[in-house]
Amino acid sequence: MEHGGSDASWHRWATTYLVIQAVLGVAWWIVLASSSTVRSWFELLPHRTSALDSFVLADLAVFIGGSMTSGWLLWRRSRWASLVAACTAGGLAYATLCLVAWVVFEGSPMAGVVPMMMATVVTGWIAIRLRADETS
Repeated sequence: MEHGGSDASWHRWATTYLVIQAVLGVAWWIVLASSSTVRSWFELLPHRTSALDSFVLADLAVFIGGSMTSGWLLWRRSRWASLVAACTAGGLAYATLCLVAWVVFEGSPMAGVVPMMMATVVTGWIAIRLRADETS
């Protein structure tokens, strides 16, 4: 279905957001690997780096892969964009809740909570809006 005007701008904005989110996810892991100072701001258990590292595969598949795939599908105007965006938002929500649990139960740094909440909310909103566009 072809959209015009504000729908075209909305799709362009959402596509751009999702792609930038994926790129920032890659950049974040590169910075973590490159800077012990930055990593200390996010380290879940300072004496066990494997705690934070355990998120790398999920981030590659869900956060980075899901965001990039959602953006690409949206750019192509694929009917699958809303489903992939919803799955990505669900994965982000799960990871965000796990992070909040680390902060609450272990006293881990809170640095990642706000960015993860923002990514979860915006990606969820994109998924909901895409689904609403399909049903209207």
